[in-house]
Amino acid sequence: MNNGTRINELLKNQGFDWENYGIVSLSSTSVGLKIMVNCRTSNATWYHINDTGNEKFQVTKGLFNNEILDDNIPTDELSVRFAKGLAQ
Repeated sequence: MNNGTRINELLKNQGFDWENYGIVSLSSTSVGLKIMVNCRTSNATWYHINDTGNEKFQVTKGLFNNEILDDNIPTDELSVRFAKGLAQ
């Protein structure tokens, strides 16, 4: 299983629901999951969930993965802290 699929499954298993974010596009990257929420709108926004190793993750915002929203996220807190990042 690739990184993006693994992270998406982890989010879903923790109760995260993509339905709350309009049309969503998901792509696997070499280090994680790339997400565009509210596709086809003027509010379309890119997010990345990067696997930083040792069961820790980083959430960034922007097409080029350049604005860190949260870092050093333990696996069991990923969906909650990702949702907080989406709210910023």
